[in-house]
Amino acid sequence: MEIEVRKVLGKKCKSLRKQGLVTGSIYGPGFETIYIQMPLNDLLKIEKTYGTSTFFDVTVGEQNYSVVLKNVYRHPVTMVPLNVDFYKPNLEKKMQAKVPIHFVGESPAEKAGLGFLLFNEDSVLVQSLPKNLPSYLEVDISTLSTTDSVITFGDIILPDGVEFDSSVNLSSVVVSIGTNQKDNSQTDTKNI
Repeated sequence: MEIEVRKVLGKKCKSLRKQGLVTGSIYGPGFETIYIQMPLNDLLKIEKTYGTSTFFDVTVGEQNYSVVLKNVYRHPVTMVPLNVDFYKPNLEKKMQAKVPIHFVGESPAEKAGLGFLLFNEDSVLVQSLPKNLPSYLEVDISTLSTTDSVITFGDIILPDGVEFDSSVNLSSVVVSIGTNQKDNSQTDTKNI
């Protein structure tokens, strides 16, 4: 992966984008921001491989940094990445991250035709030391056996060293079984 220190700043960055490069920065607490440039294809690989909650190492010049992909700014029409932020955290301090939820298993209620899965949440805000931050949380939907079954954030078992952010309502439903409602608005007009 070719990440280089960027010497071009401001409006001149447009010329870098024409060369297939994405501009960006590496920043964090107690760390002097480094302005970078990298090939667009490398950024797309990073985004696909690591997402926004997995730490990985990048090399800029001779120096290695453990970072997480924080933000990708895209062109509003083409959605092509224009700028990227990599966050270099303090490895000894808890950080907050939005972690995706992966649903595994098969719902007995859905399989029996009692209803369909209603996914209310696909990610959640957690806190942990950077080394404990999970790439994703796994939720087993095989416990959804009736139309009254739900899985809440409180039902999710977190890895050691990881906790929900204080803003997360543990009683919020993550996934449930939905059913088709019969339309009772039709009335029998013969008896009117």
